Amino acid sequence: MNRRLLLGAFLLSGLLIIGCGQSNKDSRVNLSRGVGSDSLGDNIIVRPVGDFISALIGEGLEVETVKTKRNSDGIMVAQISVYNKSTKTRRFQYKVNWVDADGFTINTKTSVWLDYSVAAKSSATITSIAPNAKAVNFKIDTRK
Repeated sequence: MNRRLLLGAFLLSGLLIIGCGQSNKDSRVNLSRGVGSDSLGDNIIVRPVGDFISALIGEGLEVETVKTKRNSDGIMVAQISVYNKSTKTRRFQYKVNWVDADGFTINTKTSVWLDYSVAAKSSATITSIAPNAKAVNFKIDTRK
């Protein structure tokens, strides 16, 4: 009986750790399921034990910093630094959408899904340049 109680306490503490681990600190960056670290909301122990352990150790990307600036031509540049907490290379696609002062997406041929990968236990930086000087903000989406 004590073993069951101990195992239950271990699993509950793992759930609390997973639930508290928010890896995205900037709303402009959307790490989709399978790219970013799983949260309690999408890993409620219905997966096999291997997936539970994987989530417990925090596999996935974590956003480290998001920076923007204007270059010498007045064009906005965005730089997103991520860290791969996984023991495997994380491959995904991303797309950057630029937004004007009125909140409208700026239509551009460069807003397409691009392949990207981050080596295990390492950092990487995604840099994107706005299509014109009208851009005042951006949003980046990811997918597996």
